[in-house]
Amino acid sequence: MKNIINSMMAVKSLIMAAFTSCKKVVILIFFAISLVNCSAKQPFDAKDYELVIDKSVKKKAKIMSYNALMNGNEIIKGKVVNGCSGIEGMNWNYHFSYSQIYFDEYGNKLFEEYYYLDDKGKETLSRTLKTVRIGNKNNQIQAVYLKQFFVDGIFYTKTIHNRNTDGKLIDIVEYSYSADKKVYESRTLSSSKFDSNGNVIEVIEYEQKWEDTNKKNIQVAKKTAKFSNFTSNGYPKYLQEYDTNHQLIQEASMDYYPNSRLIHTEYIKKYQNNRLIDVIENYYVYDNNNNMVTKRNIVNGMSKLFWKTLDSKNNLTHENDGRIASYKYNGNGDWIEQIIYDEYTHLPTGIIERTFTYY
Repeated sequence: MKNIINSMMAVKSLIMAAFTSCKKVVILIFFAISLVNCSAKQPFDAKDYELVIDKSVKKKAKIMSYNALMNGNEIIKGKVVNGCSGIEGMNWNYHFSYSQIYFDEYGNKLFEEYYYLDDKGKETLSRTLKTVRIGNKNNQIQAVYLKQFFVDGIFYTKTIHNRNTDGKLIDIVEYSYSADKKVYESRTLSSSKFDSNGNVIEVIEYEQKWEDTNKKNIQVAKKTAKFSNFTSNGYPKYLQEYDTNHQLIQEASMDYYPNSRLIHTEYIKKYQNNRLIDVIENYYVYDNNNNMVTKRNIVNGMSKLFWKTLDSKNNLTHENDGRIASYKYNGNGDWIEQIIYDEYTHLPTGIIERTFTYY
């Protein structure tokens, strides 16, 4: 069930990311791009990956994760959570200590630092993530710089989001720095095609596969999403997704609230080996501030309700989006505590604390 729900959220995220901008610009059908370009002359500068505290940085949050325990009727913090399992390449014996995140005035993440404790209790920086955004509140990413610290050295990866003059995403290109060759090696992660009205009609995600004939990795289409039947605002009513073998894996039809980008209903079919395996319906309700407050999810006839509760200041206080959580806020409107509860027993399982510094 969780995999299906996550898949549905991914569909919605893909649609919203592809159609953030509603302005219409006449654009030529997508031009050819190079999928693999290992000789691209991209200058390496370690300063690109460093934190810069300037006027764009408005606050910093130190984040700690704990197990939650019951002490009578009181919820208390237990041990620091082992949160490193999702970080690729990290030793299983390392235990997550904390992270620090720097935000701009719109709440966008600008810089992230992740630390761990080794077996001797020594605190060490594991990775940093710097996000460069276009200077507006539309949350449009321009570049992402990832620095990872391993026993055998530091690995640098930058991801460039290329956009057209309307701000719509053309492609995403990843550059991995080779310390041996002293150059960046690049590969395209995704690319988009547009129609003459500026609507995104196709998004392709790529992956690398080993080719035995030439003994090298080649770039192939992992997933292709095709959009059609657009609203007057440029949002698609129909989506088809195909796998690397050009087999249909998912199709979805969307109905929107009038003159809005907010989806009212989704009807989705999922396929495997050309066989229908799931039929999914989603029904959304929003409040006057365009916050989704309820979602009715029906999978193969089985219904489940997800919900969110907000206070008079538009702050999220409680939610059930596959997990149940409650929030507490400080005087600046930033949540400082999240308590996570088991979906079935409703007992607390985790506590996340955020301590803020303001600039």
